[in-house]
Amino acid sequence: MIHAALGQSKELDAFEAGRIAARDARSEMARVEGAILLASSDCEGLPGVVDAVCDELGTDRVVGCATDSVLADGEEHTAQPIVAVLALSGVSISSFFCGHLESRELDAAAGIRSALGRPLRANDLAIVFHDPVALARRPLETSLCAALGEGRAVGGAAGDRLGGAPLVWAGAECATGALSGLIVELPAPAQLGVADSCRPVSPSLFVTRVEGNWIHSIDDRPALDVYREYARGPLAADLRRALGSLLVGTALDPQTGHYRAQPVAGFSEQRRALAVPDALTRGDEFAFVLRDPEFARDATREMVARTAVEKPGFSLYFGCNSRGASLFGVEGLEAGYLAAHAGDAPSLGMLGPRVIASRRGRIELLTHAAVMASAPIA
Repeated sequence: MIHAALGQSKELDAFEAGRIAARDARSEMARVEGAILLASSDCEGLPGVVDAVCDELGTDRVVGCATDSVLADGEEHTAQPIVAVLALSGVSISSFFCGHLESRELDAAAGIRSALGRPLRANDLAIVFHDPVALARRPLETSLCAALGEGRAVGGAAGDRLGGAPLVWAGAECATGALSGLIVELPAPAQLGVADSCRPVSPSLFVTRVEGNWIHSIDDRPALDVYREYARGPLAADLRRALGSLLVGTALDPQTGHYRAQPVAGFSEQRRALAVPDALTRGDEFAFVLRDPEFARDATREMVARTAVEKPGFSLYFGCNSRGASLFGVEGLEAGYLAAHAGDAPSLGMLGPRVIASRRGRIELLTHAAVMASAPIA
């Protein structure tokens, strides 16, 4: 039977905060098999937090990252330093750390397989953290799929409001350009769900002329003209404002309605073209999607209902930092959903630049989305 306990501290010094949070979590169990450690990026002396937590818990199977927002005990912590530790026992746990992955993201697959020592099983839950600045999405996604197959995986990306490099850790290792994770062998499969933040506002469209990251025509019409058509009103007149609202949704799934949202990176009035961060090719299908708080609320409530288990051992939530108060207009909404979903069980979450989710039979790195996992107690 799985046993989980949450400890947290708002001490400014990261080492002291880690020690207090780990001690509180450790006090509820005789032995700790592994833990998730999240720390706000404005803690002082941040690298030292991992040493403190490992020493206090008596294990080096401690993984996590520095993050923009921590969700714990029904609250979203964004304006003050906080360290949160979710300690786990009663289950088999292994951990991995892959450092120096800049421009060699594909090497992570071998490192994960070596640390795990066996294929992922149906009851395994992979909890993964990564540096979103140094590590490119597509090759990292390929590596995770190769290492974890169709296994259940959730996770997030490190962030840093202070402008430093994103930190990822596992045991004694703490670095940028890194990937870390826990593999937790649960008594039964975890329930996973994904919630999108954007509402489709166009039918399926097709790229008909493209050059690198620049889309020149959509359905044989100038791309910027089509974009303005679906932006409508004030957004059509103010393209800079539209950038944060009207996005491109690719990899459309007709059965679930899920898609991969990415922002528009820029416009060319002269060429009547638009650019996207992840280049598309001629013939690619997509739709324009609009950031919509009501749509996102409904999707989040559906995700909560879909991932509910009768007796959760713990619950996890990873959301993109395009959500939170900037989307919903209030702070703490997602923390409230997480706490209600977990009930009496410990829960931990974060908001960061990207999330990791198993969806449609593969592992995806997403923005403008959230993923939730609920682990059964037995």
